Amino acid sequence: MRSDITVLSTICDVDPLLPATYTVLLPTASLLSPVLPPQPTPPPPSASAWVRRTLAESIRSRKPYAVNLLLAGYDISTSLSHLYWIDYLGTKAVVPYAAHGLGVYVALSTMDKWWYPDIQRREGVDVLKKCVNEVEKRLTVKFAFNCILIDKDGIHNIDLSLPDPIGAMEAAASASGTTTAAAEGSGTETVSAAPVSAA
Repeated sequence: MRSDITVLSTICDVDPLLPATYTVLLPTASLLSPVLPPQPTPPPPSASAWVRRTLAESIRSRKPYAVNLLLAGYDISTSLSHLYWIDYLGTKAVVPYAAHGLGVYVALSTMDKWWYPDIQRREGVDVLKKCVNEVEKRLTVKFAFNCILIDKDGIHNIDLSLPDPIGAMEAAASASGTTTAAAEGSGTETVSAAPVSAA
């Protein structure tokens, strides 16, 4: 080992986005910024904690954020999907399904009626189609919805106007050479839809 470099191992328990341990190389002659290795994408619980903390700190600043959001992700270490409902005050809730915005009550009542634990992918997309149809019927504002499915194979855009959006997604994945689950989902996917623009 070179004599002008000291290796320090530090335990990080302050920021949940940093790994539990990391190595810092510092020249002994001068104090420089720590050199961190490239960080992997944080798991969804850590990302949601960071977003919640950032929003909670923001409301105490001179320029607060005013954003309500749904944060979804798939944790490859535990093979579980996560969905978080976060409001502009930094309130976070772990939820099986959620909605924000003008159609929240219509969408939530539809999901209350049709959603159940361990719902399969196709059934989840059908529930989402029912939510979109109810919002379009009951609200005078016309939205274009963007539907995203998150699973162990990544992030997939779903076209809700197709009769079988999951079949189209699987066909596109097999045509591009990527793998997808051949069987129906086993409750380890997160399907969400959000309006992208008002017409």
